[in-house]
Amino acid sequence: MAQPRVPVPFNAGGFGGEQRSDGIIQGLIDNNQQITNAVGIARNSPGIQLTSLTYRSQNAEGTNFVVKVRKCENTR
Repeated sequence: MAQPRVPVPFNAGGFGGEQRSDGIIQGLIDNNQQITNAVGIARNSPGIQLTSLTYRSQNAEGTNFVVKVRKCENTR
């Protein structure tokens, strides 16, 4: 006798798994001055430089990215 199939939940618009950032993702951070400025203001660090660590993407009305970043420390 065949077993009934249990439907797999579909997460429409959900995020994919976390992946290591590469040069393309870092370029999204570097080329988005609005985000960099907003993070700098929120952290009281104007002129902040961010390095992307990991990201998750979502395909819903285009591609959206959530990127984890860290602040680059001045190492002079």
